[in-house]
Amino acid sequence: MKNDFNDLSTKAHALRQRIHGDERALAVAYPDKAEELQSDLDRERAQLAELEPKIEEAKVEATTAMLDAVDAYFAARTALTRLNGYYNDPGFKHLTFSRCALTKAPSMGPGGTRELLCEPQQAYEVREALVQAVEMLPAPAPRVPETQRFFDERVKNEKAGRGHFSDAQLADIEQRGEAALHGAGWSRPKSAVAADD
Repeated sequence: MKNDFNDLSTKAHALRQRIHGDERALAVAYPDKAEELQSDLDRERAQLAELEPKIEEAKVEATTAMLDAVDAYFAARTALTRLNGYYNDPGFKHLTFSRCALTKAPSMGPGGTRELLCEPQQAYEVREALVQAVEMLPAPAPRVPETQRFFDERVKNEKAGRGHFSDAQLADIEQRGEAALHGAGWSRPKSAVAADD
């Protein structure tokens, strides 16, 4: 069954992907492209912010749908176990759920007809795990490693004709002049020399 929160989740996911992509593009953008990228980024962030109240409501709806699905699954499983003649649920014997003391347990085989030499997870344990899995924290914001941020900064400065330097290096060069380049393992690139001419 199609739910409203599915459409909203797709829209929010696409917006977050575009925001992240534009943030990365802006980090290394040519000066003449930066303004356009920033405008796109501002618009996308505003669109996402506008969706936030609906996103919070949809989280509740999705959580409820997941819990209802868990209830429906285990109600059907209870019926199936009784139909198959069990007085108690035999537990989940798939290797994903079973606790094996040894790794030499035989394969379940097609259709799971072979018995496993493992202690199965009881149905209530699997249900508890599935219900607990519904309690999901928001994903952390994408993190750009410091080394990548440093590289992006140098690329952006080079595209602006300031040389392949970080902002800190440019500030050091501005303060100490050519002396900042000696002994630091830097070489003044042609793009920077050309920009000075």
